Amino acid sequence: MRMPYQPRIVNLNGYTTYHDEVRAHLGVDSGVLPDSDIDAPSVLPIAEGLVVSRVPDYDTLTDDNQSFMYAAAVAMIAAVLAPSMASRLKASEGDSDYKYTNQNVDWTERKKDLEAVSYGHMDLITTQTVVELPQLGLSGPTRSKAQQLAAQGESGFISPDSGDIALYPTNQE
Repeated sequence: MRMPYQPRIVNLNGYTTYHDEVRAHLGVDSGVLPDSDIDAPSVLPIAEGLVVSRVPDYDTLTDDNQSFMYAAAVAMIAAVLAPSMASRLKASEGDSDYKYTNQNVDWTERKKDLEAVSYGHMDLITTQTVVELPQLGLSGPTRSKAQQLAAQGESGFISPDSGDIALYPTNQE
């Protein structure tokens, strides 16, 4: 029999409020998002795994770094849950005596915002090493493509052999 998932990050500092904090990020209460949905195998382990993959030494963190890690995990849990919120919240409800309408939230954008918050907290961890990403560049048409265009009489390209290529064209009036 498989043991239930034991949270790795959200209980590091002994906090027991992560359920309420996740709901606060999403602007809902426990009636809309119960604890069991936050702790679901497709949510909590995935969110913590995403954070741990960026900060593998999470269990050695102390003080502020541990708080940043906790905040990153809570925001990532909310980000994982965000796409499901549209189906959890009714747009409007009511009867003849009352009616209410929920805010119109773009949950895809909200997910991106929450991920950015989570990654921002991870970036504040002082033991976190910065990974330099390679710079990517784009090139124009290959020499053979340029020759083909020239042979067809096309002039809407810059010849790679031309010595007067202006990378930053100036305004001409």
